[in-house]
Amino acid sequence: AAQEITISSFYLKHQALAARAKGLLSLRSMCDLSINVSSANLMALNSYIKADALAGNLDLSAHFTGPLDSLVIAVSLNADSLRYNTYAMTCLKLNADVLKHGNGLVGSADAEMHEINIGEFIIQDVNLHTGLSPDMLDLRVELKQNSDIQSRIHAQYLLNELPIVYLKQFDVDLRDRQWRGVSDSTSIVISDGEYIVTNFLIQNINADSVDAQIYADGTIRFDGTEDFLLRLQNYNLAPI
Repeated sequence: AAQEITISSFYLKHQALAARAKGLLSLRSMCDLSINVSSANLMALNSYIKADALAGNLDLSAHFTGPLDSLVIAVSLNADSLRYNTYAMTCLKLNADVLKHGNGLVGSADAEMHEINIGEFIIQDVNLHTGLSPDMLDLRVELKQNSDIQSRIHAQYLLNELPIVYLKQFDVDLRDRQWRGVSDSTSIVISDGEYIVTNFLIQNINADSVDAQIYADGTIRFDGTEDFLLRLQNYNLAPI
């Protein structure tokens, strides 16, 4: 059987979808393969997806290098005017680099999304950065609704037998209120039928609510005995 496949030039077009490929795919040595998929009008694919509404254009590129057992994959995605049924997005940009490391993956990705319409409201801007290792997913998110609503979240998802999420940063600005996560040791354990919350503490740093805090700790169960503490301290309820 052939151990290497050399693609000097490959081009396939179907309605509004086009695919291109060029390079070397090897089972025993180094790969160097580039693939590109683009569409000027996703509406042409609606007959396959059966959506009520499908629109937008995209350009997806991937470059594969290295041996198969430690393959490096670089991905770039640019899309505009996306719509799927009642959901829409003006712009999406994604860049990712992934390395196959043994039986796991190591890599990072950055994404920008603008004017995300999820039916009930529109999110103006979302910036996302992720880092991936065999035992952890590191996630940083910045969200901006407008000048009055912004948030910054940093979470680490440990890929253990019992998944754990550590909340390293939790900043939320809601108009004249600024909430900040006080502890970087906040964790949420996700198991079958229950969530275990440890040391979740956020504080309002605005003078209108002096030392206002929200604290949560304990176990939430879908079935069985609850053991959960929720405490609101020095919170001004007058605006409510």
